[in-house]
Amino acid sequence: MKKYYPQIILLISIFTIASCNGKGKSSEYGDEGLGLRKGTLFNESSAQSPNTQYSDNAPGSGKKFERSFPLAPPMIPHNIQGFVPIKTGQNSCVGCHMPANAKSVNATPIPKSHLSDLSSGKAIDLNGKLSNARFFCTQCHAPQANASPPVNNNF
Repeated sequence: MKKYYPQIILLISIFTIASCNGKGKSSEYGDEGLGLRKGTLFNESSAQSPNTQYSDNAPGSGKKFERSFPLAPPMIPHNIQGFVPIKTGQNSCVGCHMPANAKSVNATPIPKSHLSDLSSGKAIDLNGKLSNARFFCTQCHAPQANASPPVNNNF
């Protein structure tokens, strides 16, 4: 049987190459069939944003969504208008979410991972400040919204 392996591999290779002739369904899509937009990708005037209703709850009064997967960044359960944009020297999130303040205002405390050196994972003395690598909260944390997803997701 071992002496037939090269011939078997050759036949499988020939059938594989023959089936990849470029006439598959993916070559039938034009620029309007790509993506979720269902319109041309080259004209932004035809783009429509989804009907999204963000939470208008005041901080401390919002209902927290369950995380999508373990260790996912939690979503922001309250209105963030007035808190963004986050700029160097201006991060309104830390006022309530720093571990020293969080319990007294019933906020989720910033985890220790955000108060450590991101590259080494070692705790560093930040004198009660957030690591610069974790300063811009909305890079990972998004406000909760009541929005219909464009496609179903079973993740």
